[in-house]
Amino acid sequence: SSGINAEWPLRPGLSGMTGQEYGCGDCADEAAAGTCVECATAECNKEMKAVEFECSPYTYTDSKWTEGETKTKCFKLEGTDGKCNTPASDATNEGDTKFTPANKGCGACADGAIKCETVSSALGLSALLLPLVAAFFALC
Repeated sequence: SSGINAEWPLRPGLSGMTGQEYGCGDCADEAAAGTCVECATAECNKEMKAVEFECSPYTYTDSKWTEGETKTKCFKLEGTDGKCNTPASDATNEGDTKFTPANKGCGACADGAIKCETVSSALGLSALLLPLVAAFFALC
């Protein structure tokens, strides 16, 4: 291989930190499990920290997708943007427009996913904070 290989103990998504040790060397079969990454610099083997964020799970009832009230705890690498998968506005629960929720809303849409939109976990927070900030300034 060309470069430095680094094994990481984090799998972003629902699981957070794993028991995988940090290490250098050739990636073994762990690469398929997402714990080994091939890198070009030694920076790839620095300590990774898991940061918790939340995504909304969705259920299909009464011919529409509804956001769940109880958020799912998800994990991402510190310094990265958390991703959530959500149904497109025209998604249904059947046929060519069927949305299939993944990981209780945690993580980006899978390649080839139908009627799925990847949104930033920060969007949910900004959608809440922006109206509050506007209301605050309206009071001043």
